[in-house]
Amino acid sequence: MCPRLRNRDGTLQRSVRGFPTLWRLATEYFFLRKLAPRSRALNSYYAGWFGHDESREIDWAMGPCFLVRRDAADAVGLFDESFFMFWEETDWLYRFDRAGWTNWFLPEAEVVHVGGATHGGRMFAENVKALVGFFEKHHGPREAARVRRLLRSALAVRGVIFPGERGRMYREAARSLR
Repeated sequence: MCPRLRNRDGTLQRSVRGFPTLWRLATEYFFLRKLAPRSRALNSYYAGWFGHDESREIDWAMGPCFLVRRDAADAVGLFDESFFMFWEETDWLYRFDRAGWTNWFLPEAEVVHVGGATHGGRMFAENVKALVGFFEKHHGPREAARVRRLLRSALAVRGVIFPGERGRMYREAARSLR
């Protein structure tokens, strides 16, 4: 069970996501989702169509808090410690899904999540490397190589478009994928 997340000021923190695919990553990293933010075709990664106001089955959600059945955790194991900080909840919920368990979003349960508090946004390169690791683990080296190329290209473009610290962060992340 994944609760609805709130920011410290009480506003909604959109946490539900679609499992990553090459297409979904392309729509995110090349800003295609901005063309149709509520579209299932262009914004399935961020579940732009999802209102966070109804109980329903989901792919995955950001994970500061989960309620998990013991027999489900016993069936798939705990968090994979090879994921340092990022993508560990995606991996875990993906394993539940592949083992036949369902992941549910329940808005009646709410948690205040201070997003980025553990890293302050300073670990973006680690985040994208862990994303490639997710693909390596679940889809094999060829798909991971495709994701690496897509991310490297998209981040290089972002590094040119965005000035200052943000652009530097994207360029650094692109270099880390070589």
